[in-house]
Amino acid sequence: MRDVSVQCEPINNRDHNTINKASSAASSSSDTSAKCRCGCNACVETALGPAKLKPGARYSIDFAIEVAVAKYADHAPLERQVRIMAREGLVIDSQTLWDQIDSLAKVLRALPATLKEYLHAQPVLGADETRWRMLSAKGKDLGEAKQWQVWGLSAPKAVCYAILDSRSTEAGRTVLGGYRGIVMADGYGVYGSLSKGRELHVGELLGACAKKVSRHRVLLSGEG
Repeated sequence: MRDVSVQCEPINNRDHNTINKASSAASSSSDTSAKCRCGCNACVETALGPAKLKPGARYSIDFAIEVAVAKYADHAPLERQVRIMAREGLVIDSQTLWDQIDSLAKVLRALPATLKEYLHAQPVLGADETRWRMLSAKGKDLGEAKQWQVWGLSAPKAVCYAILDSRSTEAGRTVLGGYRGIVMADGYGVYGSLSKGRELHVGELLGACAKKVSRHRVLLSGEG
């Protein structure tokens, strides 16, 4: 390997003074000797920065994920995150944080369909549904008539949710339509309807939730 250190030459005084003409130390000989140019045309290469969500973005993917997790998993509003980051030395506003979440959402837009496709390829699925409370613009509960439903499908390595406006057979068909496996579910009638109508295909063998079986046993025995 060539030793390029002996080929470094100080930048001439004219160039150096031009670069530093606004500096009071421009004429310092020590400053001049500190700036070198390699005769071998070598250059300093800067390491690549962290991966970004889009070209020209300022913040890393890890930063965007941290903001999203803090907001949706830890329930930390963006303005609170702004104050936390300010204490740690990062000056940023809530609009910038929202932009990170928006960019992340666009990247992940295809994820729900990909998860559902993966789950539908599993031999056994857990399925359930539960209420999703609807609130007015003022945060007031709109009542039973305005309840939506969260439908969930689960397997050992993945879970997928769909928020629909009912617990109807049609809603169940939206979630499970085309599935060719065994569904583990409670005794809710929609699952049985889909199975009887052969809409679950091989899923005619409908597993029963052990907890619900135990509950019915207690009720029938009069122990509860």
